[in-house]
Amino acid sequence: MFVLDRKQSYGDRMFDRGVFRHVTPDMDREYWLDMMVYRYSPFEHARWTQAGGGLRFRTGSIERDIFAFKTTIRSTVPLDDDKKNYFSIEGVLQDDVQAKRSWLEMSYAHRLSSHHAVGIRHTFSAEKADLDLTSFYRYSSQKWGRAGVSLTVQNLYNDFIYQQLGIDAEVLDVLRTYDRNPYLVELHYSSPKRFALGGELIVGWQPGSRATFASQTTPSYQYREQERVHYIGAILEYRYDPVAVGLFLKRDASRLQRSSAGDSLSTDYRSHQTQQRIGAFAKGSWGNVRGEVYAFTGFYKDWQTGSAFETSVLERSIDFDTDQSGLHSRLLYEPDGWPYLGIEYFVFRRTLGPNPRALVNGWTSKYWDFGPSHYRVVGLLGYRFSRGSVVMGMGYDLDGDPVFTDRAPRRFDNGFFRFTLTW
Repeated sequence: MFVLDRKQSYGDRMFDRGVFRHVTPDMDREYWLDMMVYRYSPFEHARWTQAGGGLRFRTGSIERDIFAFKTTIRSTVPLDDDKKNYFSIEGVLQDDVQAKRSWLEMSYAHRLSSHHAVGIRHTFSAEKADLDLTSFYRYSSQKWGRAGVSLTVQNLYNDFIYQQLGIDAEVLDVLRTYDRNPYLVELHYSSPKRFALGGELIVGWQPGSRATFASQTTPSYQYREQERVHYIGAILEYRYDPVAVGLFLKRDASRLQRSSAGDSLSTDYRSHQTQQRIGAFAKGSWGNVRGEVYAFTGFYKDWQTGSAFETSVLERSIDFDTDQSGLHSRLLYEPDGWPYLGIEYFVFRRTLGPNPRALVNGWTSKYWDFGPSHYRVVGLLGYRFSRGSVVMGMGYDLDGDPVFTDRAPRRFDNGFFRFTLTW
């Protein structure tokens, strides 16, 4: 989503602190703990992806007067009686400190045989130059599992809109022209479910793209930009009903290079962001009691080097490094046909590098270097029905680290609500 829908992610075209928006100026020091609490767990997400379609909504407090929310709707319907042609939609409404997104993707798939299918997808949003076209191939069988490959041509209409149709300088002065268009290759594989041991792998790679940004009113204002992106996710799981255990890996990285191509500005720098997490998980049940836990360790790094930073959002060299680890454990009691009760325990720990404010100093006042680690207990009340679930939760702060030491710790630590409907 962050790779394809750039315009509606936080920041404008000059934002250079990573495609995946792991740090933004409005992100306070507890934001990632909040997201661990509010987001669906990996096990809930797995049930969602296996459904034919559905709608889900989550919201939670990130400031005293601000919610973060995300709504997703997806559906697939056959277009003929023999089910050889399918039409799918996926829509996302998101409003938080990483994106303000209103986004839709439509796709068509044709089954070549019982195991093979091909199709196309197209994104839709307000920014015409940010739309993307994807072609894909999928394979599926009970014996070998599921696999697929896709090729996305990003910002498909950029040069046609800005160079062929033209834009008045009063509307948009600095225009982007691609010397090498960006495209995204994605591969995925899921092992067959008939074995106790299984796994999944997804890899996305955007090779280096090249573009020139030039002013229509000041021809000497020009700079060149090169960008590369990749991400990978992998999981290995062993299932022995009602227990499942496994390992996972998540990694993403983006690199950006800018250099002056005219005399009206001075810019020559490189920016590189990487986040990586490896972890383990387990879940099980005993009667009406269900439990799950997952934990991870990893890092986030942001470097910026060069000799001139005029087009950067932070006009200086940067060396920001933070080790991260987290824990999410959940215990539920779910009587048949009744609401369920639960309790969760969350940990998000950060070990900041030698210069903890190297990234955020002068960019945000969110006090990242104060109380970098956070602990929270959450009480749950929910109900699960045949086509979905609803749950609300309230958090209790365990670390008691107020930013202003002359104030007492605020023990109420935000609330949230989630709703899921599938069909």
